[in-house]
Amino acid sequence: MPHPPNYFEDKFGMTIHQRARELMEKERREHPEKTWWYLSYAHETKGFMGGAIVEGYGFVWACNNARIMGITPGPDVETRGIQIPPDEVPKEMYRNRLLSKDELNSFWKMASLAELEGDHAE
Repeated sequence: MPHPPNYFEDKFGMTIHQRARELMEKERREHPEKTWWYLSYAHETKGFMGGAIVEGYGFVWACNNARIMGITPGPDVETRGIQIPPDEVPKEMYRNRLLSKDELNSFWKMASLAELEGDHAE
């Protein structure tokens, strides 16, 4: 569910873009090496809308990279993310694009995908 209007201004005294820049700078300082992230996208009424495997210095970096690549399913989605352990990073053909549940299930076991999805799993 998207944040209400003026949420970031009221809570942090800055725009969402300023807050993202601040968090990305912090992630870069704390994690100088890029890692792979699984991003899960869900809509309040439509449910699961896809997942993506994207590289970044942290969650906010990964979300920004997905947005720049145009692989997010839309503006009114909730994004969750989890860092993927290096030995579990999927093959290149599954990276940097929006993936369906069937595609995700083809390379991750159902149990591990459900754990990654949390409340979004069906």
